[in-house]
Parts: sequence; C-alpha cells; structure tokens
Amino acid sequence: MEYRAEIEMLREALRKALPFLESLAEPQAVYGFFHGGDPRDFTPDPEASTEQERTAHQAACSAYASSTPLPGCCEITRDEQGKVAAIITRAPFGLGVSHYQDADALEALECARAALSGSKEAL
Repeated sequence: MEYRAEIEMLREALRKALPFLESLAEPQAVYGFFHGGDPRDFTPDPEASTEQERTAHQAACSAYASSTPLPGCCEITRDEQGKVAAIITRAPFGLGVSHYQDADALEALECARAALSGSKEAL
C-alpha cells in the first residue's frame, strides 16, 4: 500500500499516547468544598460536615436536574471599578470529596483504542 509507512507512524504515535490519555481519563478526587455542578459527584466527609449539611446534600442529589448545575462554593463581588471587593466562600455540604472525570479525555482514549484495534464502530 502507498500509505503503509504513514499509517504505521500514526499507530505508533497512538500507542505512545495511550498512557498519557489513560492518565487524563482516570477519575480524580479532590478534597475540600463542593465546587459546583452535579452534587452527586460530591461525597460529604462525615467528620467534616454536620448532619444538616449531609441532609442538604442528600436533598440536592435527589432534586438535581443535569440541565441546572448547582453553583460552586465561591462568589466574587466587585466594586464600581471592577476590582474584587470580597470573596465569599460557602460550604453548603461541609467538606468532602469531589469526583471528576474528564469526558473529553475519556472520549479521546476510546477513539485511540478503537483506532489501534481497527474498530470503525467506536470512531
């Protein structure tokens, strides 16, 4: 084939990129305040949250609609000149763990694996 060398070069590049894509697509956990978004991606720490905060978290999870993400823990207010006047930190669910997974990295990983396997369905 005319493009055999170029195709093999691309396959080798994908093989070398796989560990990087796998690390990017790996779920991450961050301890602290709820950062906003889907409350189901946050787990309150029972030692750093009150019963009231855990109950509020359960209610938020039950009521969550994916089209309306919840606000995060920080609000910035500015003065008339646009300078930061105050940063207000809220912790409606106490401290806990936020779980993240990069959807774009996961999709890129799946596409790379599909390309290396020769599967056209996943591309």
